[in-house]
Amino acid sequence: MTDIIPFDFEGNRVRTVIIDGEPWFVAKDVTDLLGFKNGPDAIRKHVLPGQTNIAIRDVARDLGFQPGRAPLLINEAGVYRLIMRSNVPAAVRMQAWLTDEVLPTIRKSGGAYIMPGSKAEANLLNPDTMLDKFGELLELARGERAKRLEIETRNVKLAAKIEEDAPYVAASREFFDDDGLIRFRDSARALSMPERRFIALLREWGWVDVVGTAAKAYAIKQGYAKNLVYAYRGGHSVYGKLTRKGLERATVKAFGV
Repeated sequence: MTDIIPFDFEGNRVRTVIIDGEPWFVAKDVTDLLGFKNGPDAIRKHVLPGQTNIAIRDVARDLGFQPGRAPLLINEAGVYRLIMRSNVPAAVRMQAWLTDEVLPTIRKSGGAYIMPGSKAEANLLNPDTMLDKFGELLELARGERAKRLEIETRNVKLAAKIEEDAPYVAASREFFDDDGLIRFRDSARALSMPERRFIALLREWGWVDVVGTAAKAYAIKQGYAKNLVYAYRGGHSVYGKLTRKGLERATVKAFGV
């Protein structure tokens, strides 16, 4: 949605375009007021990429430009950058004018500023154009309502997912070590299951050796478990730990959730 707003600063026009609720100013109007002799050069030097825009044909026409000309527009941040680099006394007054008059007017009315005696005011008083405008606003309202419902639906799903994942998050914080691994004993505690019963299930699934607690190649390959080595005087032993993926999979297999 685009609206044209002709503002006046100390007798000089500053043509403003409202694009999707944000103000864009005709660059030539701004650079002339700020005393830049070469406006395009000042914009290249001082205004950042993304702070400029090109007016499309219909907008350029409504701004008063001849057919075939596409005026350069700059946004609020770009105007402030030019103000800071201007040497004319009017620069300080222009900044105050923007912050105290222009931007509050635009944001208070959502860009629907109507200048007294303008064509926009005449259109507003015309029943036919009022109906057309009402139709546009109705479509906008429907679109905003659809977006709001989509966001609310997404939030509800997110809340449900957070609730669903809560047990895993709690288990992760309480039992997992810095390497993201969890002992079989702590896995059994997280699932409220006796340790012997849990290890018996791991052996039944082919995840752990029949003797000892070393993880089998299948569980390691699937990313369910990892083996660690405990060294002691005269030898060593191998034991397994579950990964987060392993605990989640074990929960599904044990309880069918």
